[in-house]
Amino acid sequence: MVLQRVKKDVKPTLTGAIIGDIAGSRFEFTNHKSKNFELFTQDCRPTDDTIMTLAIAKAIMETEKKMQALSNGTPSTVIIIHFLKAWLSGICRR
Repeated sequence: MVLQRVKKDVKPTLTGAIIGDIAGSRFEFTNHKSKNFELFTQDCRPTDDTIMTLAIAKAIMETEKKMQALSNGTPSTVIIIHFLKAWLSGICRR
């Protein structure tokens, strides 16, 4: 299945994005440039970017059957791009 492969390849990337977002959350509105800092502190929190990353990942995974029906041999990247464009244009119209 096309999306099973995508899920397997994307999971480490999503995990890294979420960890990086939470670890950097305490610096979100500051001009912190040092690479020397404690990774997680009590000030670290999920941000709106964390939530949006999870929402988009969930939307893609929940549409696996629909994507497979539409694919007809089309490369998975093209399918995902078309899906994201349609999904985002629907959100923008609301």
